Amino acid sequence: MKQINLSVLFLILFLALGIFLGSQYIKINRQTPQPKILSIEPGTLPPLGNPNAPVKVIEFGDFHCPFCFKAYKFIYPQLEKYINEGKIVFYFRDFPLEVLHPQVFNVHLASRCANEQGKYWEFHKQVFGDYETLGQNTGNEDYLFSLSEKLKLNSEQFKECYNSKKYLNDIQNDIQYGTNVGVEGTPTFFVNGKIVVGFDPNGLEKAIQEALK
Repeated sequence: MKQINLSVLFLILFLALGIFLGSQYIKINRQTPQPKILSIEPGTLPPLGNPNAPVKVIEFGDFHCPFCFKAYKFIYPQLEKYINEGKIVFYFRDFPLEVLHPQVFNVHLASRCANEQGKYWEFHKQVFGDYETLGQNTGNEDYLFSLSEKLKLNSEQFKECYNSKKYLNDIQNDIQYGTNVGVEGTPTFFVNGKIVVGFDPNGLEKAIQEALK
C-alpha cells in the first residue's frame, strides 16, 4: 500500500512540475516583443538642428492632421529645447493623408517650393501656426500664394514651382518610404530608429532620454 501511495505521489509531483514549467514557457513567449530599431533615412528636406547631433528624430506628418498640429504646438517646443542644446536633430517627411484631407497635398507641394528658396522651416511653422484659426483652409491657393509673399519669396518662381507640381515625386517617395517602414498614420516619429506612434509627448520624451543614454 505504501509503495502504491508513493507512486501516486511521484506521479502527482511530476504532473505538477510539468504544469509549472509549461506555464513559465507560456509567460516567456507571451512577453511584449521589443520594438524594432530601424535605420530610417531622413529624406530630402533640410534638418532643424545639427545633423551631427547624437539623436535623430524624424516625423512623418500631414499639414492638415489635427494631431500633427498638436505635436507642433506641444511637442515642437520640447524638441527645440534639445535642438538648442545640440542633443537632437529634427527632420520632417511628407505623409499627406489626402483621403482625409482633400487639400493637404497643396500645402506639401508649396512647402517644397518654399524650401527651394531656403524658407522651408519658416513656411512649415507658419502653416501649422495658422492651422489653429484657418484649419484646412491653409490648403487654399490664395492663402499659399499670400504666404509666399509674406515670407518674401520670389512670387513668380514660387507659383511656377507650385503650378508645375515640381516636387510631386519627392512627396510620393516620402509616402511610399513611410509605408514601407510601417507608418500607418500621422504623426509618426522615429527616434534613432525607434518608432513612436501618434501624439504621445511622454512616449517621445522617454524615447529621446533612452537614446541619449
